[in-house]
Amino acid sequence: MNTIAHSLSVSGIKQAATAIKDVVAFTPLLENLNYSSRIGANVFLKREDLQPVRSYKIRGAFNKLASLKSE
Repeated sequence: MNTIAHSLSVSGIKQAATAIKDVVAFTPLLENLNYSSRIGANVFLKREDLQPVRSYKIRGAFNKLASLKSE
């Protein structure tokens, strides 16, 4: 079984959301009109580049650091 899929749970997602809520900003989903018109479907992109640190990995990276033990 895939390790990532195996470790996901609703309680784990809620715990991660609580851990990162004061660190990350809300970022919108915005329709990309160029891609939408090219493929004939509505294509939305999650604008993580709007985070204050301009990072696409801030959510996972911070959650991982927050979950580490002090030792």
